[in-house]
Amino acid sequence: MRKLIQCQYITALGAMLIVLGPVLVWAHGSDRHDGGKPAMVGPAPVHDLPRHLKKRVKKEMDRRHEAMEEILDAMLSLEHGEVVIQARTLQNDSLLKHGLTEADRATLHQQLPEEFRKLDRATDNAATNLIEAAGNRDTPGSVRAYEQILQQCTQCHIQYGGGHFKTGGTR
Repeated sequence: MRKLIQCQYITALGAMLIVLGPVLVWAHGSDRHDGGKPAMVGPAPVHDLPRHLKKRVKKEMDRRHEAMEEILDAMLSLEHGEVVIQARTLQNDSLLKHGLTEADRATLHQQLPEEFRKLDRATDNAATNLIEAAGNRDTPGSVRAYEQILQQCTQCHIQYGGGHFKTGGTR
């Protein structure tokens, strides 16, 4: 019975990869798949940051994107230890956590809205849930935590990611 349940979750993960994989790639790119620049859905405070902070945000988003892909691959292979490692990468690479000068920290807190910071904290909390679930070899819990992270990423891109996503429809 346990194998049947794990197969169901692996099937669900596979379906999630098929459906959401292109979304992750699309969200990560700088242009839409059709080559056009979408209209902004919300403010893009990252675009107004100083150049060195914009580069830092881009680098962090690249690392998070890679970690999300690695987590999904590891989950599909039931490699719980690798899921834990990559979830820690998501959690530890937070822009607002480390490696900033006081001036840079002040700039980020001034220019990034509270909702952006809330989404960042929610992503960290979901990563903690994923670390715990994967550490306990809880595949269903890992799937739920991964979904939470993906929801936070998508919401942030809807609100602040330069309009890669639009609410209320697909085109």
